[in-house]
Formats: sequence, structure tokens, C-alpha cells
Amino acid sequence: MRSGNFNDLSLWNTQRDGKGSAPATISPNTCFFIQGGHEFTLSESDTSSYAVVESKGKLNGDKHYGLKEVCVEQGAIFQLNENENGAGNIVHLILKDGSNYIQNSSGSFASDNAQLSNSSQVVFMKYSNHSFGKDIAWGNVMFDAQAGVDANIGQAFRNVYGNLELRNTGKGSLYTEGVSIMSVKGNFIVSGGRFEGVREVNSKLVLNVGGNFMVQAGSVYDVANNSTPGARTTLNLYGDVMLLGGKVMLNNADDDGSFINMMGFENPQVRWMQTDKAQVELCNVAIKPEKEVFLKGNKLGEIPCR
Repeated sequence: MRSGNFNDLSLWNTQRDGKGSAPATISPNTCFFIQGGHEFTLSESDTSSYAVVESKGKLNGDKHYGLKEVCVEQGAIFQLNENENGAGNIVHLILKDGSNYIQNSSGSFASDNAQLSNSSQVVFMKYSNHSFGKDIAWGNVMFDAQAGVDANIGQAFRNVYGNLELRNTGKGSLYTEGVSIMSVKGNFIVSGGRFEGVREVNSKLVLNVGGNFMVQAGSVYDVANNSTPGARTTLNLYGDVMLLGGKVMLNNADDDGSFINMMGFENPQVRWMQTDKAQVELCNVAIKPEKEVFLKGNKLGEIPCR
């Protein structure tokens, strides 16, 4: 089997070992297997068919893509590209442990019916407010978009069972509006880009981080600016805090309304690591009962007086 366009039947074989023949037509409910080392582009395909992308294989979604089901196995890649995105449809998308999905489109996520394992990886190289699907339970999520835009992620990322990482948001920012609760079971990592916490009057964000809260570069705010009445963020942190670089500005809420709560019984002893490379202004910090925090850096932030 050779790499090429999904609809070129001469590239497929009826036997996995290549000893069969090329199919004359595509029958309903046909299942295609993309084996390791092969890459196919899905365009104007039969929406009643299935595809399995095996380890080290890759499937691209372009133009009027469509399948009944796509299953991406460990070490395999599904990439959704910009070309005419929005005309395509994948009824059911499955990302298994160790699989990879790349959103290289500012259009919609590939499927509203997406089953993502906790250790799958979704990378947003392009995105808009319409790129995050509906009611998806995510595995690992990364934003790495050189041409990133402003996007409200509060309702989209309510349940992240892996890590949530910002590497690059271009000239844009990720933020929330209204009342939002975001739960990240793994680490919340900012190694670039900008997270503004909340925008708009009376907006409130609760961000629960089960792993470590890490800022290495980029910027993190509780409120986009300090002139937004009633806006505030509560960070419930269950793991280590590592402020190693970038800007961590968590004191923009009026009436000192933002909080950091060090909490959780699963990990009773945690570290607070901070270096002089990080510009830090903290909000209220509360260490909950039976929680010990060990200071491993130069200091515990700056808590400005107003």
C-alpha cells in the first residue's frame, strides 16, 4: 500500500499483506486501515466508511472530508487542515492512548462526537472560538499557534483529564467570560502565550489543577485588566507551584477578590518554586488544613498592598 489520496482506489489492497487486489468500488461500511509509514489525505470520501490509523500512520482531513468513524491508534496522527473546513463530517472520532490529533484549521473540530482517551494529545496549531467542539472530555491539550487569536475557552475545556499547556497564542489571548469552572486533572503549563483568566464585568473563573501549576514563559492573569468590576479568579491547586519565568499577574481583581487555594489530601506536601526570572504579583493565598507547602525558591511571590 502506497501513500496518496484517500479516494485513489489503486492505492488500496484488499489484503493487509498486499497480496490481494485493488478494490473496484467502495462499498458501504468499508473499513480502511492506514498502516505505519503511510499518509493519506481524506477528500470527498464516502461518509458510510470507517478508517483506522495505525501506529506511525497519518490521515489528513481536507476539503469535503467525511467518514462514519475514524479511530486513531497509539503513535498515529489525524490532522485537520484548513481547506474548506466546515464542509466535512466525521460522525465518530476515537483517539486512543498515545494518539495525536492536530487542528490545523480555524474551523470546527473534526467531530462533535469525540471519544478521547486521557493520554491522547490534541494540538491546536490554528483555532477560533468554533474550534473546540461541544461537551468534549479531553486528554492532553496543547495550544501552539503562531497566528493565535483571542478565544473564550471557559465552556469548552471544563474537563481536561491530562495536561493543558499554552506554548504559543500568537498575538491573541485565551480567556473566559461569565461563570466558568475548568478542571485540569494533570498539569497546567504556560511555556508561552497569554492566559487572561477572565474578561468582562462580573465574570468569575474557578480553575482546578490536580497536577502542577507551572509558568515558564508567557503570561498568566487572574483578570485581563484591573478596571473590570466584579471579575475574579479562584485557583484551586493540588500539586506543586512552579513560577520559573514569564509574568504571573494575579492581583488584578477589584476588592482583592482573586484567591489561590493550596488544597487536597491526595498530595499533602507540595513545593512552591519561584525564581527571579518570573515577574509575580499574587492575590490572596490560602493554605488549607493538613496541607504543607515547602518554599524552594527565592520567595513566595509579591503580594501588593492597595
